[in-house]
Amino acid sequence: MTAPSLERLAEDNAGGLMWQPAAESLPTPQLGELQIERLRAMLENAYANVPFYRKKLDEAGLKPGDVGCHGDVVDLPFTTKIDLRDHYPFGMFARPRDQIVRVHASSGTTGNSTTVGYTRADIDTWGDLIARTLAAGGVKPGDLLQNAYGYGLFTGGLGLHFGAERLGCTVVPISGGNTERQLKVMRDFGATALSCTPSYAMYLGDAARDRGLRPEDLPIRVGFHGAEPWTNELRLQIEAASASTPSTSTGSPRWAAPGSPSSASARPACTSTKTTTWPRSSTRRRCARCPKARSASWCSPRCRARRSR
Repeated sequence: MTAPSLERLAEDNAGGLMWQPAAESLPTPQLGELQIERLRAMLENAYANVPFYRKKLDEAGLKPGDVGCHGDVVDLPFTTKIDLRDHYPFGMFARPRDQIVRVHASSGTTGNSTTVGYTRADIDTWGDLIARTLAAGGVKPGDLLQNAYGYGLFTGGLGLHFGAERLGCTVVPISGGNTERQLKVMRDFGATALSCTPSYAMYLGDAARDRGLRPEDLPIRVGFHGAEPWTNELRLQIEAASASTPSTSTGSPRWAAPGSPSSASARPACTSTKTTTWPRSSTRRRCARCPKARSASWCSPRCRARRSR
């Protein structure tokens, strides 16, 4: 397979790169239409294949086809972490277990783990989301990414790994810990990108300083950090300690994490993954023009046509 090149990527208006330009630059009306189309398809899949969701939607008096605009989302029932634990391990899967190519899970420190199964198509989608996130934050084909997230049931290590390979990076799967080795590999290999938790990125910066290394002695140009909350103050400290540009890679193991959504340094938060992920707020806000819409501009053209009849 031919490795991706910079010619495939397109520049965006904020100075970042787009891995899938057509999807990432959709005009707002088309993006809204695509979101509703995919949401309805997801609901139909869950209703047909997961008894839990069929029961929840029936109890709410809803069918998948009832979703006609963004505002209709407020009527959909929530899924709680208790629901996921109660259906451990595979009760929430919408595909038979023999169609699942990978399973990830939470640590289970406060109860049953929450497990997520991925089909081959899910893995492909996840890889593209990571590639979008990395490109938006300044990673390019040919960069060497030192992946210091843990590998295993946790999604961070393998999630970043395959997405970075898809983008055309060289990936060093060093995993977490062993700080002395991390710094040696970083300098010897010439790593230009680092992925790890923000607290470990700060620890690596402090460890480098304790060993007499200056920020400019580290080859890291950009970092992707997540899996724990952090502040803008910590972001600035990491940037000063490593002379790199840090970005946030967030998400949830229950959908596709890392990679969805993300806050890349070159773009406003979440812009690179809106065709696939759509965070929902529990706040019910409606506008005057459309009683079921958060904003009239968020209504799909199909919804506006229905209301005008």
